[in-house]
Amino acid sequence: MTYEVDNIKTIKPTTANPVQRDPQTNQVTLMTCTPLHDQHPSALSYWAPHS
Repeated sequence: MTYEVDNIKTIKPTTANPVQRDPQTNQVTLMTCTPLHDQHPSALSYWAPHS
């Protein structure tokens, strides 16, 4: 199975629980991280199955 990017979301370091699991959806979530004490936003990319 292959996946492709379905959505990208920018989040702040203070965002609580940025990844929410949806049992009805077949997707992979990749979260990039910035160095500790860095106030720059991180990114969440959502990957859905490629047809």
